[in-house]
Parts: sequence; structure tokens; C-alpha cells
Amino acid sequence: MAGIDIQDLSGTFACGCIWAYLTIPMGWHIFEDGQRTLVFNEENTVQINFDLHDRGEFSDEQMIEQVIAQIAEAYPEAKWITMELAGMKTVGFRGIPIEDVYVDQIFMVMDRPERENAAMLIRITCDPEATVRTMNMVEVMLRSLQVIQ
Repeated sequence: MAGIDIQDLSGTFACGCIWAYLTIPMGWHIFEDGQRTLVFNEENTVQINFDLHDRGEFSDEQMIEQVIAQIAEAYPEAKWITMELAGMKTVGFRGIPIEDVYVDQIFMVMDRPERENAAMLIRITCDPEATVRTMNMVEVMLRSLQVIQ
């Protein structure tokens, strides 16, 4: 943990997997396994996965197209839409079955120019009723992100 802000009820963590400091709300959890950074709520009904990738020759749009192909093959009944959020190529899926429920998944590609040929793929998984609230929180988290050089 890099710091606590009692006034904002948040904690800032140094996340080695994504080479960044990330601020999350108190009461939320953060986990790193050497491959990714995962932020989730106590009930584990919302998960935000941060994964730093070598993009190769792929553009942000091509990375999103790869995600669409993978998810559409695995879950052909899921509906999806592409968009741009906060300047990032994004795709949102609705109707992905996980255990006994259907969830929304949103994938965002964040360029990471400070790391050669890198992009961060952000995957948000939540109940459809929580999508707007969750994405508002993700926006705040992304604004808090401070790159480790």
C-alpha cells in the first residue's frame, strides 16, 4: 500500500503487474498474481481486471476486434457494442453466462506509451444493474492511475 486518504475513503496501491499506482475505494480488495491486477468488491459481484499486454503490431481497434472474436465464439448469444470511452477503444457485452447469472463485460484498451509496444487491457465484469455505477467508478480509478516509470 502506497497511501491512505481518510477524507476520500480510498487507498493507493503500487501495482507491479501494470507498472502503476492505482487508487481504489475503501472496502474494495486488490490482488496481484504476477500477471494481472484484480480489483473486486467484498461480495465479488464486480471485478475489474487490469492486464498489461505487448500489443505487437496490433492497434487498439484490432485488440478490441480480437476480444470480440473470442467472446462471440465462446458466448454467441451475448449482445455487444463498440464505443469509445475516455478516449479508449471499448467493447461492451451483455448476457454472458457465469454460473447461474448473466453478466455484463466491458473491455477497454489503454495505450501505455511509456512502456515500449504496450497496452493495458481492462476487463470489467458486473451485474447489468451495476454497469453504470461500476463504469463511473472505473473512470475515477483510471483518472487516479499514476504510471511508474
